[in-house]
Amino acid sequence: MKCAGCGGDFESTWQRYAKAPFGSLICPLCDARLVGKHRWFYWVLMPFAVAVAVVPFMLLVFFFCYGPVVSIAVGVFVALLIVLPFDKYLESRFSVLVVDR
Repeated sequence: MKCAGCGGDFESTWQRYAKAPFGSLICPLCDARLVGKHRWFYWVLMPFAVAVAVVPFMLLVFFFCYGPVVSIAVGVFVALLIVLPFDKYLESRFSVLVVDR
């Protein structure tokens, strides 16, 4: 990731990702408060990833076998396992960081 304040590059780690749930983080180089802005294709890829990763498990496997409550719980679990790493990848590669005022 590239800091908008100092121009330095730093790596997006799981620790930084977990500390910035709404996209605001602090640059480890200059301590500037940064906000990540998503590009347009982020909003297309994330619902697509959820649909491809979660819906087949929920509908095909668990809904017909175990019922809606287990289906929803499995859907949330699969979303955490698959969609969160995909979200971290998209944010680390394609987010545009701007300085928060």
